[in-house]
Amino acid sequence: MTGLERSRILVVDDEEAILETMTYTFQDDYEVFTSTSARRALEILDEHRPFAVVLTDQRMPDMSGVEFMAEVRRRHPHTVRMILTGFSDVEAIIQAINDGHVYAYVTKPWEPEQLKQLMKQAVAHHRLRAENEKLLADLQSANYMLRAVMDQLDTGAIAVDADGIVQAVNRPARKFFEIEG
Repeated sequence: MTGLERSRILVVDDEEAILETMTYTFQDDYEVFTSTSARRALEILDEHRPFAVVLTDQRMPDMSGVEFMAEVRRRHPHTVRMILTGFSDVEAIIQAINDGHVYAYVTKPWEPEQLKQLMKQAVAHHRLRAENEKLLADLQSANYMLRAVMDQLDTGAIAVDADGIVQAVNRPARKFFEIEG
């Protein structure tokens, strides 16, 4: 992600006034999408991916926030999920958090500065996760290349990491030590 690209967030609530407030709160920092319907929100997620964060109301007409988050998790597991609630759905929210479906929940009425800070943390969490996955993929690729290059050597070679753990053994060394694989 370049410095010019803004993270996308999606806010889902059946109350237009809430969506307007959220858009106003976050528009300077993020590309904000909104939906009054969980079903339409799923379409938006699919059409405009990737999203860093989805913030949804718990009580909506077509599906609950927890149900919606379960579907978001299934379709877009890397998107950070947060629930907004003004009702006492604490059991459902705690269950969603414990099951790993949501990063956080926010109670209505919320404090705008706290919500902005929480959103900033959620977006940073999303970026860190993406960066870690890229680094892991790069490391796996480098290890694959190391093994391929080592196997071209005529002499036995063993690659050991800084902790002394064997990371790769080439064909001549496997043959010498009578190691299968």
